[in-house]
Amino acid sequence: MRRLLLLALLAFMAPSVVRAQRAESPIANALYLALGTDPPPHERYRSTPLALSAGLERTRLGSRWAIRFGADYMLKRSAYSGLRWEEFAAGVSVRYGRSSGAVRPYLLGGIGIADLRTNALRIKGDFAYQDVTVSVDTVLAGTSRWNGVLTPGLGTDILLGRVRLFTEARINYYPRFLTDRRRHGDDRVSKALFLGVKL
Repeated sequence: MRRLLLLALLAFMAPSVVRAQRAESPIANALYLALGTDPPPHERYRSTPLALSAGLERTRLGSRWAIRFGADYMLKRSAYSGLRWEEFAAGVSVRYGRSSGAVRPYLLGGIGIADLRTNALRIKGDFAYQDVTVSVDTVLAGTSRWNGVLTPGLGTDILLGRVRLFTEARINYYPRFLTDRRRHGDDRVSKALFLGVKL
């Protein structure tokens, strides 16, 4: 009889213990979503570049350190043609900054891998040169390459209740030693200023 009472008491208390453990867990997870751009746009681009960033940030309560698993996308368009540059990147970053307060500045550094694409370009029209008109209809194939990416940055969290707004300046550096040198021997850099929310 005592065993049955003890088992019933444990079964009754188990859900509350689990809830208490979850509430007091030292690990905090936050989903984030941010929109960004590269101000001011370079003269070679027709419109302001568009950047998106999303992922999961994980930290221990009271710690200055956090780890971030995220994905980025950036789109740039040519000012003179239909050529487009796209960057799809995924990586891991480490964040270091203030662990308390309404405003929390931080530094960021990470590494990942990216797919760098140049979309197909079509040139079509009639061009006159020295009293001769030539009709042109040419399609240039797009290219794609995989490249390692290094990502330094800095930002600031602003706490508003349970929601955190943040601004972040980030650079994506694609060094040539982390790609196929035989076909692509150039370094590539893109930068963006983000405004986002963490939940």
